[in-house]
Amino acid sequence: MAENYSGREYTVTLGTQDQSSQAIGNASVNLIANHVFRLQTVNDISFDEAFTTADIRRSGRRAMTAEDRFQKYGGGVWTWDFDHILENEAVAQVLLKAIGNGQATTTSMVFSEANLAANQGLIHGAGGSTDYACGIIINNPDAAEDRLMHSAVLQNLNLAMDTDTDGGRVHASGQFMTGYKPVIGTDSTSPATTDADWVNGIFDLTTLEVGGHAVIVKAFNINLENPANRIGWQGSDGEADGYTRGGDVNVSGSITIKVDANSVTFLDDWVANTNTLITLESGSSWSIVVHAAKLTGHNSDWASEGAFVEIPFVATTGTNGASSLCTIKMT
Repeated sequence: MAENYSGREYTVTLGTQDQSSQAIGNASVNLIANHVFRLQTVNDISFDEAFTTADIRRSGRRAMTAEDRFQKYGGGVWTWDFDHILENEAVAQVLLKAIGNGQATTTSMVFSEANLAANQGLIHGAGGSTDYACGIIINNPDAAEDRLMHSAVLQNLNLAMDTDTDGGRVHASGQFMTGYKPVIGTDSTSPATTDADWVNGIFDLTTLEVGGHAVIVKAFNINLENPANRIGWQGSDGEADGYTRGGDVNVSGSITIKVDANSVTFLDDWVANTNTLITLESGSSWSIVVHAAKLTGHNSDWASEGAFVEIPFVATTGTNGASSLCTIKMT
């Protein structure tokens, strides 16, 4: 008999892969705390780029035969996209750890040249005490169709909040990538109870400053990019020989603020290409600091219900690379 499933029946478990017992490329499940990753909409893994294909037409025919289509499954990558309203400290720290090259994030995540240096911790078979990768389990209502996406690296992480959206809560979205075939079948991993113990947002911030000036913030977003590429191949399935994470990292975003006597100075800062400190902070446990931003625009929105200006920016490491791109605390 046919089944009728609802998207509400799909759930996700997220955890940092414990590389001391589950090396890169190992398909067993050994995660550091299996967190419930509660999403508004659960996406399936994208299999589109996992194939190496070729169509080779042969002489003597004008139409392609079945033998003319070559396909190798395992020679590419699999990706998974998510959009999550942050509600748990441990989940937030898993995401920060994943984008921050495996650094400890129980105090803060520092996106810096030193912490983002290319490393050997993502080669096939790499174990050790530092954990770089994640495991994602998509629990299917048909248990035989559960998905395990192992040895996955987080390519980008976007943090966004808006006074007009979801009560100002922080949205975290991004994309995981793996060069290893997801395991499809019954998975018995039990997610740990994940309490809603981190429910901060834009309204919880007590210090909001751009270039040392206090501002009234309507919306803010920051996008962290730490790209990885699968490299080489190994095994009969042509899976990755691990990853290389040597491409440029990027931090960009925008802040939308109320037009007032302070906001007008940012047009001059954009023109002068000034290094600009952006600070959003609530005590010692919730903050985003961009240490040396370059402003890249000044987009006015002079609506009848209020005048605002959106200020896009890119982060730099400051003069002579003396600072970090950004520091984020979610503790």
